[in-house]
Amino acid sequence: MHEDILEKMIVHVSDTCVHHKMHHYVMRLLEQQNNLHNRKIIMLCIGSDRYIGDALGPLVGSYLEESTSCIIYGSLDHPVHAGNLVEV
Repeated sequence: MHEDILEKMIVHVSDTCVHHKMHHYVMRLLEQQNNLHNRKIIMLCIGSDRYIGDALGPLVGSYLEESTSCIIYGSLDHPVHAGNLVEV
């Protein structure tokens, strides 16, 4: 494993600033990658809107579609789950 990997991120469920903390954490991870400016970023958000408790991936994917220029696979409109993962 790469030696510069950040420590794991732990946040409390009631933390109202978690989106800012996660943004900075992910950006620091991406900055460690070689040739990042020459590569497209792809986010894979896995989960299903059909099962309670499994919709976090599609919810995050829908949010990311509206707020980033990354390529997003998995949203509420087009979820990625065990049944269609191979197709994606």
